[in-house]
Amino acid sequence: VSTSAVYQKLNYLLEVGFEQPVFSDGRNNLRASVFGERETVPDLYVRNAVGGQVSFSRRLQRIMQLTLGYQPALTSFAEESADIYFCVNFGVCDPEDIQVLTESNWLSPITALWSYDRTDSPFAATRGWYLAAEFEQAGNLTFSDYRYTRGTIDGALFRKASEAIVMGLHAR
Repeated sequence: VSTSAVYQKLNYLLEVGFEQPVFSDGRNNLRASVFGERETVPDLYVRNAVGGQVSFSRRLQRIMQLTLGYQPALTSFAEESADIYFCVNFGVCDPEDIQVLTESNWLSPITALWSYDRTDSPFAATRGWYLAAEFEQAGNLTFSDYRYTRGTIDGALFRKASEAIVMGLHAR
């Protein structure tokens, strides 16, 4: 437990959301939310963020879905907490560079998520498999101060070995 005052305040995540599960068509879903957050890792960093999220999902088939989303967030780090965090994790150790990084910046990625689920249950699968591919991009076009492109592929396979044992294999 840290004794520094910057780490003694409460962490929080407040989010208000709206979801329309049947939007214009039974296969569409619309979700929107706004949030405020304070996250602390004692003696490492304090991050504050406010933002929102909007996403649109369409069920392409009973087992296949596509989701498009946008999540703008204004983030900042408490200056007195960021020295170690940026120096150790990103190799940015110059106080002037750290000051620039601790100022408020927009992180506003767009995402596309495709999923294909052939499991017998979405919450407690005992057989089947699923595959998901996600693409995320942030940059000038998304009004983000950070620029990056990221893609992930995630999959799992489930087999019931006995009445009480389910074997699973997961790869990302």
